[in-house]
Amino acid sequence: MKKNHNTRAHLNACLLAVSLLSACSQKARDQAIKADLTTKAKEDVNFAGARFSVEKGTVTLTGSCPSVKSKNLLMQKIKTIHIIDSIDDRLVIRPVTIGPSFSLSQQVDSILAAYPSVIATVSDTTVVLTGKVPATALEKMVSAVGKVYPNVNTEQLIPEVK
Repeated sequence: MKKNHNTRAHLNACLLAVSLLSACSQKARDQAIKADLTTKAKEDVNFAGARFSVEKGTVTLTGSCPSVKSKNLLMQKIKTIHIIDSIDDRLVIRPVTIGPSFSLSQQVDSILAAYPSVIATVSDTTVVLTGKVPATALEKMVSAVGKVYPNVNTEQLIPEVK
């Protein structure tokens, strides 16, 4: 009976350790998902009008796709990332224009790969950052984006304090 009690205690300790590790690694998982999405977006024109953020394993898609076929191809590509828990699809079907700010948008998205909950909307005059960012990382993120494009609007950012 003593051996069974020790086995149960060991199992409980292992379960606690796994749950603590998974909670600690959620930020790393979200960053890995965002980085993978950023890479896929650079390689696939179907991502051109889409914006994505990641929080607790859930990918939120906003923006637009030019056709149902384009949206389906984008979704198919996203579903190859096996560590995604769910997808919140808010994409709409409407024309997508790839203008002069497109390469700038890709550069900003590369910076934001380290900030999974932040989305950038890039226009000819401003980069608007939306989402949640750790308060300790806010200045570093804005500085990095500012090096690519000096007019950064952070009014829609929510600094998270731990």
